[in-house]
Amino acid sequence: MTSPLQTTMFNGVSQFYNGVATQSLRLDNSASSLLTRTPSAGNRKTWTWSAWIKRCDTGRDQDLFTAEGSGAQLFAIQIINSDKIQIYGVNAVLLLSNQLLRDLSAWYHIVVASDTTQGTATNRLKVYLNGSEVTSFATDNRATYAQNTDYGINSNVKHNIGSNQAGGNFGDYYIADVNFIDGQALTPTSFGETKNGVWLPIDTSGLTFGTQGFHLEFKQTGDGSSTASSSTIGADTANSNHYKDTNLDAYDSNMPDSPENNFCTMNPLHFRASYGMATLSEGNLAYGDTGLSSSWGAQFSTFNLNSGKWYAEVLTKGNSSCSVGVMNVGHYGYKKFLVQNPQNETGNWTLLMDGTETKTRLNGSLADPNYTAFNNDQVLGIALNADDKELSFYVDGTLQTGLGSSGVIDISTGGSVNDAWSFQAGTFNGSGVTFVWNFGQDSSFAGDETATSNADANGNGTFHTAPPSGYLAVCSANLPEVTIGPNSATQADDNFNTVLYTGNGVNSATGQDISGVGFKPDWLWIKRRNATASHNLRDSTRGVLKHLQSDGTGTEDTESDVGVTAFLDDGFRLLGTNAGTGQVNANNGTYVAWNWKANGGTTATNTEGSTQTTIQVNQTAGFSIITYTGNATAGATIGHGLGAVPKWILVKSRSLAVSWLNYHGEIASDPQTDAILLDTTGAVSDSALFWNDTAPSSTLITLGGAYNPVNGNNATYVAYAFAEIEGYSKFGSYTGNGVADGAFAFTGFRPAWLMIKRTDATGSWFMLDKVRDVDNEVLQDLIADGTGDETSNSNFLDFLSNGFKLRTTGTAVNAAGGTYIYMAFAEAPFKYANAR
Repeated sequence: MTSPLQTTMFNGVSQFYNGVATQSLRLDNSASSLLTRTPSAGNRKTWTWSAWIKRCDTGRDQDLFTAEGSGAQLFAIQIINSDKIQIYGVNAVLLLSNQLLRDLSAWYHIVVASDTTQGTATNRLKVYLNGSEVTSFATDNRATYAQNTDYGINSNVKHNIGSNQAGGNFGDYYIADVNFIDGQALTPTSFGETKNGVWLPIDTSGLTFGTQGFHLEFKQTGDGSSTASSSTIGADTANSNHYKDTNLDAYDSNMPDSPENNFCTMNPLHFRASYGMATLSEGNLAYGDTGLSSSWGAQFSTFNLNSGKWYAEVLTKGNSSCSVGVMNVGHYGYKKFLVQNPQNETGNWTLLMDGTETKTRLNGSLADPNYTAFNNDQVLGIALNADDKELSFYVDGTLQTGLGSSGVIDISTGGSVNDAWSFQAGTFNGSGVTFVWNFGQDSSFAGDETATSNADANGNGTFHTAPPSGYLAVCSANLPEVTIGPNSATQADDNFNTVLYTGNGVNSATGQDISGVGFKPDWLWIKRRNATASHNLRDSTRGVLKHLQSDGTGTEDTESDVGVTAFLDDGFRLLGTNAGTGQVNANNGTYVAWNWKANGGTTATNTEGSTQTTIQVNQTAGFSIITYTGNATAGATIGHGLGAVPKWILVKSRSLAVSWLNYHGEIASDPQTDAILLDTTGAVSDSALFWNDTAPSSTLITLGGAYNPVNGNNATYVAYAFAEIEGYSKFGSYTGNGVADGAFAFTGFRPAWLMIKRTDATGSWFMLDKVRDVDNEVLQDLIADGTGDETSNSNFLDFLSNGFKLRTTGTAVNAAGGTYIYMAFAEAPFKYANAR
């Protein structure tokens, strides 16, 4: 376990970071913006380029760093239209990655190192992403990157950041902390470090940059279109090798959106299958009617907020037909608002202009028909109090007291414990409107207003008018610290972890020890990957030799010194081949093991319910292992010990050959009436026999009557119960859209493990993790209800810094109108997560 870190603030940024990359430059494709410099000749064999990038769109060629010219002088570091990293030189593709960079809500770190003096071709050119070397390539032509040859970078030709030599491939991204090293091929550790699982920038001022080296920090805001100097946008703080800027303005530089403080933007990963979405610009802060004018729709923000007080501003320009406010996407889901006229939907709280007057459309219903204070070309401030579920509007800094109770609107109606709000603005009944947002990163609204210095109380951001007291900019530095995370006493992988191993089939006195878990497992779930075999589920409450199978109804099997024989401090011990079934240790069998931590095997008796239970609880991680004996009594209760309401409960009889019963908090509007079976492909069912139509509480789970999967008389049971922990676990739902630009699900963290099940029709339980797929796409799935080996899909889904995005038209996980539940555990909370 890692000790907690002292958290103080400097310029609004938690001390978890180093305070070295706290500003960025915004490049906009629509403006054809870029930086240029023509160096004197430097070392053309050996160099390193490093930069942090926050992407703003996908599916288009975008150049990061290029050297103009022809033949050996032409060189380009790119992200191409397939969203892969490409290195182009000598008029050919040298490298093209397999991994896809489609996360638009957080920051990537990219390093490219060249050293043609190396004898081995693969050592002459290397690419690194977020501190790790990229080793999987769709194209690898490094053999043509000839030894001891001079190439284009550092030649006496124009070098660009944000464009190619033909004046195309303009960038749509934020860029920060650009380092170029002339004469050395360095690794990422010269530019960053890993802290509690998070890759972050370090101070590079001590590096030897070489004659043509440079460090662009983007602290300056002066217009350098006619010159390049230490006071203009492309100022070099290492060597005075300054860059000239083109089509950039003061407001594009020194932006606080940075690798150390990630700001909210509008999210282009949402897609309305029937209507399309808006075209975004200005770093995903501006958009107009393009994509919306004939279909009347809204755009969502990249942050969903379920607690705290938050302030954002939006400038509406042009036609006065629009709808601006917040949507309760946490309770209702995104699908409800991905429709024509979302302002008419319950859960949407907006000011609405119809071209003649402003109206309030609260919770989808027209409220104040003659409210006229808000018009186009004004800045609307939106104050969201997610703690008390209240909303207020400000027009050019003036609270609009004619709304709600003296300006405070109660937005709790129709909500639930799942409430989470997304900022939104969209067209209504007209065209010609443009929205420009400010979550604290640009008080000039891309030059339409005079920039200010009105920061929030934590020193973050700047706003057109000072935020109301207690309200904060929407950025990662202002997100609350989570119980489980990089800046806390316990990390995600202290409580859940995935390991891969290869079996040896050996039945010896010592067996085979599998390590790398990081803790002593209490619930272990193993599945063979390269052959047909049942799942194998064990826990430290029932005992390591006892196992169940998620793909069947079988009773608990007790083995004798074979299979998994011990839980170890860093993993588990294997003996033999598990009675010849190959479930856990077949020779040359490949396996995945998912591990959860409870209480190290120490159990307690719980008498809070009418039925006594034995529990083993990890309240910090929201996990409890419960064993009990059924009594066939409707309304019987069992204590779970979580101290919070469970959102996922998985129950299996140990003594009866019956199915696994699942409770899920978002399986329906009244989840206590429903259940779904883990060992089948069946859809959701409704019966009082499951949970006696009674929702679980913070202490108890209520059982139905004489129903063998949950409460058979004198039958023995094990239950695994999970409460949702902010930034670590999420048990949610989504609606598919049936297209390749699939549904997006916000989890509030970068997932490490995900299981998905369709609920309105038959479908398998798909299991994915970040260890079998270390990069996007996430393709390798196993089926919890089946014995089959691992399947590699194409166009399946992406893990992202704040959730996951479906990339398939398949009905398994993204049928049009299909409803799905999911269970997810985190790699890192969104507050600290890098883009994936």
